[in-house]
Amino acid sequence: MTRGFHGLALIAVLAWPSASGASGIERFPLPATGLVLERPARAGRFFDVVGRRSAAFGYENRPLEVWVWPLKLVDDFQLAFRLRDYPLEIEGASILASIAVRPEATVFTYAHAAFTVRQVVFAPVDEPGVVMLLDVQTTLPMTVTGSFRPRLRPMWPAGLMTPNLGWDEKQRVYWITEESRKFAAVLGSPGARDVSVMPYQEEPRDLPIRFHIEVTPEEAARTYVPIVLAGSVTGPVAGLHSVLPALFMSTHVRVA
Repeated sequence: MTRGFHGLALIAVLAWPSASGASGIERFPLPATGLVLERPARAGRFFDVVGRRSAAFGYENRPLEVWVWPLKLVDDFQLAFRLRDYPLEIEGASILASIAVRPEATVFTYAHAAFTVRQVVFAPVDEPGVVMLLDVQTTLPMTVTGSFRPRLRPMWPAGLMTPNLGWDEKQRVYWITEESRKFAAVLGSPGARDVSVMPYQEEPRDLPIRFHIEVTPEEAARTYVPIVLAGSVTGPVAGLHSVLPALFMSTHVRVA
């Protein structure tokens, strides 16, 4: 497996393979181990997606949080959807239909009359990050909205840090840093567009960071929409996009 800065082969944000303006990466096989627990979603049930160096935690029908040991990178992460010419944004929590838990990934299925989105969440076994692949099926062009609160906060009993957030329009990533520059995180997607910057004259508000990803039915049929988070306790985060298929396969267990 190709390795990046400080051994990080995960973050798919510095050299997205898609053409400029594309929202996804070409589909690749997502083979299953055969072990699965699947049921309708039940609000308030706990779930986790855990690797050796990273994890996502949360409750069904609520936002989730992402950790790269020993840091919480973000919390209150959630998805929403809007169809073209449809006036209302549809919160993912309101249409979460089912959850499937496998050794290699946890899959949340959001179901609407006009679209279905499968959110495949996995934590590569030995890498400091979490990957979400959105498998979108839609009859109309749509906008996927992701929202989150940057934290970059160490585990208790360590003290709090003040995170700094920046948006890189060229690379389509958020950079989360702090004063010492020792701890860092990134969150990105190839088609993301930041929509959280307010006019300078606005008073500060306690609102989550939001980004939009435009998806057409044609793109959805041939690509996954990736959202990747990674963190580091040794300085800047870097890595390669091309290892996503291999990283997914690394989560598999051998089944007799």
